[in-house]
Amino acid sequence: MTGSPLGDGILGLGFTVLVAGTVIVLQWLLADSLLKQKRYYYCLIVSFLMLISIPVGTILGLITIVLLFQKEVKRQFARSGPGQAL
Repeated sequence: MTGSPLGDGILGLGFTVLVAGTVIVLQWLLADSLLKQKRYYYCLIVSFLMLISIPVGTILGLITIVLLFQKEVKRQFARSGPGQAL
């Protein structure tokens, strides 16, 4: 026996809101980390995760990854504290 359409819809909506909220928080923390030049590995991981958000996330994620791999950017993250860059 299957659940009611209303119950399944509410469950699906709740899951969608949970995932969207998580993505929003991750991206907000990414922007804050990039601004403060902290948490290099966090920035790199979230940038890779953004690639699956077609089309805007893919573009922004790719640009962020390319910039994070530049030597000068790595040095700037390293200056912000120990263990922050490669």
